[in-house]
Amino acid sequence: MRAGRLPVTPPSSVAASTIAAVARVLRRGEPAALMIAGAGLESDSLAAAHRIAWATGAKLLAPSFNRLIQRGRGRHPIALLPYPVDNAVAALAGVRHLILVGSQEPTAFFAYPDKPSLVRPNGSIVHILARPEEDVAGALAALAAELAAPPVPLPPTKHPEPAHGPVTSAAVAQTIAALIPEDAVIVDESISFGFAFYPGTRDAAPHD
Repeated sequence: MRAGRLPVTPPSSVAASTIAAVARVLRRGEPAALMIAGAGLESDSLAAAHRIAWATGAKLLAPSFNRLIQRGRGRHPIALLPYPVDNAVAALAGVRHLILVGSQEPTAFFAYPDKPSLVRPNGSIVHILARPEEDVAGALAALAAELAAPPVPLPPTKHPEPAHGPVTSAAVAQTIAALIPEDAVIVDESISFGFAFYPGTRDAAPHD
């Protein structure tokens, strides 16, 4: 006997009052960053996020590790929050408002002596646009609409060619980018040698 399909509960919508409150924060013009995770890293949501960034000057970041990011040519890119503590602190330096979009507040990965546990600046304010269990994609689209943010053109890209010469992280990333087939699913399990893999594959064929 085959088991039936289990019902999938759709994510709950984000309240209109929350969308309006975050829009007011962004309209102040103070340094802000959106930390985006989950469904916010799919292509349509990234397009909405870039509209928000263009309209407000907010920085866009994703956590260091994610279940999926839709990226490659024809899709809007997003930077990852660096994994090393000092680099993560530098990436968020100067941010007054940290807006969580399906993401948890970023923290350091170990309790290193003389290193902060929270990588956001002291005195910065955390706002929640959407919790992980809420409709992250819908919240980004609604915020872009609330801000009357226009569509943003895709950044220019180029078709990468395989690298030649010494075997370096950047050279391997360039070669991988040249060879990734369209709609491939890429799982990055690299450690120290793979620091160039994510930025170096931005211009690859569309992939997850």
